[in-house]
Amino acid sequence: MIRDIVTVGSKVQVFQPAQMYGKQKDSGVLLFDALAREVTSESRLEVTVPDFLGELQKNICYILYLYAGQKVFRCSAYYQSSYHQDDGRVFCMEVVSPLQRVQRRMYQRVSCRGKLTFAVLQSDKNHAMIEEEPGFLDKEQFQGGQYWTDFMIDLSGGGLRFASGRRLSPGTILNILFEIMEGEEKKTIDLFGRVVHCEVLRNEQERFDIRVKFIQTPKEIIEQIIQFVFLIERKSIQ
Repeated sequence: MIRDIVTVGSKVQVFQPAQMYGKQKDSGVLLFDALAREVTSESRLEVTVPDFLGELQKNICYILYLYAGQKVFRCSAYYQSSYHQDDGRVFCMEVVSPLQRVQRRMYQRVSCRGKLTFAVLQSDKNHAMIEEEPGFLDKEQFQGGQYWTDFMIDLSGGGLRFASGRRLSPGTILNILFEIMEGEEKKTIDLFGRVVHCEVLRNEQERFDIRVKFIQTPKEIIEQIIQFVFLIERKSIQ
């Protein structure tokens, strides 16, 4: 049942039923992220967890999310046993339900702390129309404008989130620059984005939570960002 879906090293998430916490979330409450270690039968799966110190219980039916490339599958499973290896603790799970394909975010988002710089488009052009005119934006429209430095909070192939001391209205067009790692080298990403959300950060009345959607971004740049995000995600659960 799961041999055709799960590969060694693929991401697995283990959730506890939300009802145990008095909640009604269908997905449950996340216990840990893990890596698939071995599929021992059509219904048995071993996963490795580097730093989970808690215990699973044999009388609880857990929820597993199995990541297979761009696809995600959900199933129910019971904990059978565990043992320790050099790379972490290994949990043996028995899958007891059919695999159900679930909708995944188009782009996976990860926490990504780092500096970014941005400038605001100075133009009388209707910002709402810009995405419909791929040839409209270019760097020259930002020349002479001021670039500010702030700090990124998270990143995906479709956009980013950062904290700033400047209020930026939704619809504002930005030129954004930040660095990612490509192999052993740093690479500067230079792209355009549209502010889709801006609100005051909790407990910080003079700073704003700003969310940006990338626009008019070449496919090769999107792919570089996706690969970088994937690398961060892998490192976080190893």
